[in-house]
Amino acid sequence: MAEPGKKRHLPILQNKAPDEEESEPRPPWHWSGIGVIATFLLWLPIAGGIAALTTRLTQDNVSPAIGIRILVVGLHLAGFWLATFVGGFFIGKFGGDAGPREGAASGFVTAAVAVALAGSAPGQNVSYLIWALLLVIIGATGSTSSWFGARIGKKRRAP
Repeated sequence: MAEPGKKRHLPILQNKAPDEEESEPRPPWHWSGIGVIATFLLWLPIAGGIAALTTRLTQDNVSPAIGIRILVVGLHLAGFWLATFVGGFFIGKFGGDAGPREGAASGFVTAAVAVALAGSAPGQNVSYLIWALLLVIIGATGSTSSWFGARIGKKRRAP
């Protein structure tokens, strides 16, 4: 029980309970998984907005022109790169010992999950070679974007 003249602080409002020992810091590789979650949380609304825009652009066309198809793919890639960059920045800024290497791993895993989900959609008549090529391209660009984000985030970390 608390002493009569001393305030008792609730542990939920503090960083740690008064009699709690200092816990171990999170290992750097944990931040890769946290970065994947952060990237998806940002990327899904971006992709939804791009999909809504795509529907609006192509609602009157049965077969959209090649220029619109390229624009849509470019917008989706830009949204993915933005999300992986921000996920990497999050890792670099708040990740303790984590840095660009964990950021790059996060970007690649995000790309791998996205390609796996797209490949498992019903009605896909694309060969495995195309999916593998897509994984290499998207994985390389996603990990690069996330690597740069983590690098910049680590530089902006408070001392």
